[in-house]
Amino acid sequence: PPMRGWAISPDFANTIISIVRERKPRLILEAGSGVSTLVAAYCLKEIGKGTIISLEHEKQFAVISADNLMKHRLKDIATVIYAPLKEVVIRDKTWLWYDTAQLEKIEFIDMLIIDGPPGNIQKLARYPTLPILFKLLSDNAVILLDDGFREDEKKIVDLWLKEFNCFEYELVESEKGTIILRKTNR
Repeated sequence: PPMRGWAISPDFANTIISIVRERKPRLILEAGSGVSTLVAAYCLKEIGKGTIISLEHEKQFAVISADNLMKHRLKDIATVIYAPLKEVVIRDKTWLWYDTAQLEKIEFIDMLIIDGPPGNIQKLARYPTLPILFKLLSDNAVILLDDGFREDEKKIVDLWLKEFNCFEYELVESEKGTIILRKTNR
């Protein structure tokens, strides 16, 4: 599938490839499906282990992503879950985020790829990701956040770093800005 626009840029795909090869994650959870799902799944296939679960709030995109996984013969490695946005309360504020009902059996997340929900859903749309999923992150988890040059994403990361004092921060100069957070044992 084409890259750029709503889809990830080639340089973000390259970062996914590098991190998966370096970290060899057992489980990747992705917020937003698409080209990144294919890229991560191919990398997991290459290293011979791991799975990816991708949350998608738009039914049509969930179907497209699942079809692409089927076409590329990656269904045994990657799963797209249609997870409509629903209200969740975090620190007395109501947010819209993916329905996590189907994630109850997840024990840990080694890698988190965040490229959704889209910024036009609400201010700081991707903020709920870490408060909701933090307890599921493994001790050496890595988080990739796309669109790191956007003001909302910068504010989101500032909030996360204040609330969760256990991440090393890196901004990778890329087309849209890639933020990498590596969990440390502080």
